[in-house]
Amino acid sequence: MEILLIRPSEIAAYTPMGGNVDVDKYIPCILDVQVTVLEPLLGTKLYEKIKQDFAGESLQGNYEMLFNSYIKPILRHQVFAEYVEIGGYTVANGGIFKHAPDNTQPVTRADVQYLAQTQRA
Repeated sequence: MEILLIRPSEIAAYTPMGGNVDVDKYIPCILDVQVTVLEPLLGTKLYEKIKQDFAGESLQGNYEMLFNSYIKPILRHQVFAEYVEIGGYTVANGGIFKHAPDNTQPVTRADVQYLAQTQRA
């Protein structure tokens, strides 16, 4: 089982994501961002060290500072950026669906990309 380096609730607390978004919808984004963004940024050796120390609740010193000051903010905003681009879609047995709740106005693709890019920055 893969280790999540951030609690899903932290994403909702520190980004524009609403707290009522189903966590199961964006947990895959957390894992994806850890592998595609964080690991290349840190390097595999440091990434694995951080994961092991986090899992063992033994982060300390510079590792803990790196984790709290840089890794968690990167994860929060990168996960939100990834989810905002895919969150409006559901893939199910009946096909691929785009959600359109009542009394809402859909945003343009350019708006979604702008929001994602500001979070990535």
